[in-house]
Amino acid sequence: MSSLRYGKALLWFALLGLPTSASAQTVESVLETGSTILGIGAMTTLDLVHVNDTKMWTALIDTGFSDQNQDGVVLRSGFATFREGMFFSSPAGSFLDEIESININRQGNIAMAVKARVPGVSSAKQAIAFNLRFVAVAGDPFISPFAVGTVFDQIEFVKLNDNNLLLAKGKIRPATGGAARDFMMKFQFDELGNLVSSTSFAVNTQPIPGLGVVVGSFGTNQSVAMNNNGDVICYVLTNTSQMVLRNLSQPLARESQPSPIPGRTWKTLNVARVALNDHGDFVLSGILNAAPSTAYLIEKNGQKFAQQGDVIPALSPLPITGSNAAPIFLTNNGDVFWRTSVSDGTTVTDDAILRNFEPIVVRNRTVVNGRLVTKVEAVDSCFAVSPNGRFLVASVELALLGDALLFVDFGLVLELPGCFANPGKLGLSSGAARVGEHMEFFMDDGHVAGARPRINFSTRQRIPGSECGVVGPFGETMISNAHLIGSLFPPPWDGTNPVTTGVTIPADLALVDAVIFAQGQFRRPGTRFDRTLTNALRIEIGAP
Repeated sequence: MSSLRYGKALLWFALLGLPTSASAQTVESVLETGSTILGIGAMTTLDLVHVNDTKMWTALIDTGFSDQNQDGVVLRSGFATFREGMFFSSPAGSFLDEIESININRQGNIAMAVKARVPGVSSAKQAIAFNLRFVAVAGDPFISPFAVGTVFDQIEFVKLNDNNLLLAKGKIRPATGGAARDFMMKFQFDELGNLVSSTSFAVNTQPIPGLGVVVGSFGTNQSVAMNNNGDVICYVLTNTSQMVLRNLSQPLARESQPSPIPGRTWKTLNVARVALNDHGDFVLSGILNAAPSTAYLIEKNGQKFAQQGDVIPALSPLPITGSNAAPIFLTNNGDVFWRTSVSDGTTVTDDAILRNFEPIVVRNRTVVNGRLVTKVEAVDSCFAVSPNGRFLVASVELALLGDALLFVDFGLVLELPGCFANPGKLGLSSGAARVGEHMEFFMDDGHVAGARPRINFSTRQRIPGSECGVVGPFGETMISNAHLIGSLFPPPWDGTNPVTTGVTIPADLALVDAVIFAQGQFRRPGTRFDRTLTNALRIEIGAP
């Protein structure tokens, strides 16, 4: 969309200053039992789900195709991308048998833990797949100084980040036979999908530096997470205790050690669900000692986020349970997505997926396409969130229909801090970046009391795609002044309290997916050049 169109849309409403009442977030169904998959047949059941920052979602489904060896399909935004029985390019003559785990990154590349059929072998072998290549198959050599003479044995799950770094977890065994043991390995691919390197990340019996313990085993799919920097957070059972570690070196939680709740220690972490965003923020969960009714805790950056027994007013007056089967996600805009339920002491009700403390989907309350949500799944890959926090997909059941994939677009307001730390602060205080919604911005930390704030909007970053701006006399400019489309003018800053102003996004579906950048500046009264700048914001306008 042109800069002129953006400008007209935003400036008209900014000048009017007309707020609208917030509307409920739209939840839509993009895939349902009975949906027709071209050339294959109708969907029967829904399994694994995932979504990336560009709105592209994946789902592993079963279909009614007549050959059960070819009825499993991976959909990418509704179109069949992989299916059982499909030939792969490498090794020559190999084909896909079954799919166990799947991830998609921003570029649309897909990593999978699968069962593969390779020439000369009568039975299926577990393998790691990247797009149309099997990059490691059971029986291939595993290279690590802590596991000499071993081979891949089982591949349990994979993770894939936006830099084409794949993390796989599974088991290895001695090439001559013997007991299997846990491993995690990183595989780096280039932009063309070529394997550049493979490096052992961790393996059973490997010493953990500085802690005096060795690796025993790891957990399930949702007890391991990797961000776009390649950092890994994971549950580890060592030879002495359970831990959650960052990069296999920094303890974030340890069995029998203090938790964020005064007087309570971690009893067990083997149910841990973990998440790690690109800023290094983390979330983890576990079970505390004593008082079973308040035992389950979700921790964010060393502080309590939510605890069994808490009441979430937007969900129910009843306390939440210790539901720990579903994943937890921590996005780059700081939002936590999680699943919980409530209980009256006898009956568990109101299973829900929440964004922070806002219910998004609630069993027996949410209605989608005229059908009531009757089940919110609670398994390892029952819902997923894009790393930037804009999109959510969830596996549910709808009344009188069956399995369905729900899709939610929250819009996006993502802080761009820059590389040189402008002193001012710009953020979203309320509202959402969705058509028809009102957004309220705040500015703070001016350089002088009485400073005159201004928020400029542009259709382009100063350096497109870069985390950095250009340093000038006022600070680091993050947006392109040549592509400005308008400004907002909050009241003068009093030296202590944030100032706010807002804009209402027109209820125009043509604005969905528009991308706008904002940056604030403070100017000393009576001068033109005594100014300081704030961070920038990336705003992606979502559907209503």
